[in-house]
Amino acid sequence: MGIAGVHFVVGELARRGWIALPTIRNTRGIDVLATKENKDIQIQVKTRNNSIRWPLTSRAEKLDNKNLFYVFVNLRENEAPEYFIIPSNVVSEYVTRTHKLFLDVGGLDSSIRAFPNAYDKGFDLDKYRGKWELLEST
Repeated sequence: MGIAGVHFVVGELARRGWIALPTIRNTRGIDVLATKENKDIQIQVKTRNNSIRWPLTSRAEKLDNKNLFYVFVNLRENEAPEYFIIPSNVVSEYVTRTHKLFLDVGGLDSSIRAFPNAYDKGFDLDKYRGKWELLEST
């Protein structure tokens, strides 16, 4: 399922005038490299299907780069995918903060993180829905 999300993102970027290439699967933390008008970005793609959260690892807490973005893909049956485009610094701060909340209520520590996290009801995921223009704002 993850590779489907990567290809949907590459296709959407191409449609929007980016030159985008999926990386090989062992490129740690980067699924897509893209360039447009002398702007180079890196994208981490997370894909879900019939789930309310995307799984991340603790590594997301350290990925804070102005040229790195997450594109969270929601694959839906018989509908176009939904895309949520979020800068890596937003994801990093969120994952760090919500994991601490999870631990504070007695959760067991692990390398798994959830996005969005059930311990933070205040995150407005919808404000990132379809926000492809964020990729050009750095």
